[in-house]
Amino acid sequence: KDQGLISDQPTMLASIPSALDPEMKADNGLHTFGLEVLFTPYSLNGGWKGSQQPDRWLDIWGNVMDGDFRSQITKWRAMTPDIYERDFFMPKGHSPGYAASPLATLVGRSRELSRYKTPIKGLYLTGAGTFPGAGIFGAPGTNTAKTVLKSISSS
Repeated sequence: KDQGLISDQPTMLASIPSALDPEMKADNGLHTFGLEVLFTPYSLNGGWKGSQQPDRWLDIWGNVMDGDFRSQITKWRAMTPDIYERDFFMPKGHSPGYAASPLATLVGRSRELSRYKTPIKGLYLTGAGTFPGAGIFGAPGTNTAKTVLKSISSS
């Protein structure tokens, strides 16, 4: 990763959110498929623009699946670290952010920033920086919502 390279066999996470939530289907009624490739470098050798890496990842995933996976994909886009940084304000395209970085492990976080409920009345935290962190989609929000409901019912 530090050398601007990607593994020949990268670690991938796949999801089909529309299988559980039909509202997430595309306008044409087809399913939505997400493929996240972990440990990608921010600065890819040769740059991300025009890179064939995302296409290669679909081929790798397709080789794992039964049938002709690639022919089932009618439209796709790649979200690379530079796009995450630009569009979602994630430094270096790193979704866990500071809270899950190696620096945070050494420095730690203040108690106020490590809980869902903050010292500011009515202000709660959620997202990749809260437990259980990035990669367990929806869990931080669910945990925060439970904390909010508990606060409301006890007041």
